[in-house]
Amino acid sequence: MGDFSVAAPIRIGNIGATFSFGATGPIRRFTAANRKMIDGELKRRATTVGAAIRLHAADAMN
Repeated sequence: MGDFSVAAPIRIGNIGATFSFGATGPIRRFTAANRKMIDGELKRRATTVGAAIRLHAADAMN
């Protein structure tokens, strides 16, 4: 049938999105309900990772 993929940007301050979290799989598994769940989870994880990178960068500056 085909593949489907979706990604959420990992934002790090003012430099924009240099990284992203993504998911890829068979299109039949990306139902509307699954896409909504995956979208929310990718955004949550991208936010968490972006915050961790900013925190690590701030610690490295000290």
